[in-house]
Amino acid sequence: MGRLHGREREALALRFGAELSVGEISELIDRPPAEVKQRLARGTRNLIQLGVLPKESPARKSPAGKSAAKRPRAGGAKEGEAEED
Repeated sequence: MGRLHGREREALALRFGAELSVGEISELIDRPPAEVKQRLARGTRNLIQLGVLPKESPARKSPAGKSAAKRPRAGGAKEGEAEED
């Protein structure tokens, strides 16, 4: 983590090391939550570019590469209902 900017390193350490929420970090460092989120995102992106983190988190992948969210069926019929012609 030595290659990260100090602000990004601080935000990541507080979020994942100290397990603080974005709101708690925001209060602690006296910065708005949006800025804390930006620092976390930038720091995570930099760690990916440095090869420290994988490009896609295993937690975000769904089984067999399929989308975890159910998509609506074509024609608007709900699952279990027959479509009318």
